[in-house]
Amino acid sequence: MKKRVLTYSLLALGFITSCQQKKEENLTPLQKVVIEDVKQNTPAGWSIETLAYSKPDSAFTDATDTLSPIHTYLGQQIDCMYVQSSDKGDTLYINTYVINDSNEIIKKFVTSNPIIKDGKDWDQQKEKLRAVFQGLDN
Repeated sequence: MKKRVLTYSLLALGFITSCQQKKEENLTPLQKVVIEDVKQNTPAGWSIETLAYSKPDSAFTDATDTLSPIHTYLGQQIDCMYVQSSDKGDTLYINTYVINDSNEIIKKFVTSNPIIKDGKDWDQQKEKLRAVFQGLDN
């Protein structure tokens, strides 16, 4: 019996790990740059749950950034919505990144708000957040 439980536990762990790896394999190059930055800026022991990415869009200089009325191409802009969780609570982040053609982050804007994840309704809350976030792309 113990052997069977151990076998099933190992299979479940392998499946979960495989799903996580496949999820990260399906990311675009821009999304990979973003999630790597998120991981690097997450304290040890905290968890990350990515909720959504925006559609990439071209980023240009703003006329207020320069004296020239001509806008200069900077790279691609992408937004990422995710939750960082720790024993002290949960925080919802929406980060905007500008990534150049060499896949380097050249600008980053971070917005965060503490949230309360209601255990049984968290899946519904996530779907509502995703819907609002992705509605901004339209």
